Amino acid sequence: MLDWSYGLLAESERRLLEVVSVFDGGFTLRATEQVVGPAVPATGGGVARVLARLVEASLVTVVDDGEGRLRYQLLETVR
Repeated sequence: MLDWSYGLLAESERRLLEVVSVFDGGFTLRATEQVVGPAVPATGGGVARVLARLVEASLVTVVDDGEGRLRYQLLETVR
């Protein structure tokens, strides 16, 4: 099932998923932007847009950290 979902992703989505898999315990958009480098093009909404598509695909989840800031997480099986 995971392989099928991965196969449906665009190249930029695959690259970003690979990049964020290094985070253990969640990550912020800012942290993602700092480590992504050239893996995801800055055009077309950049990292935020691609990350939103991963959330829509249910490969990344969004949680509120309790202080009004959003954090993203991968399920361990996805990571």
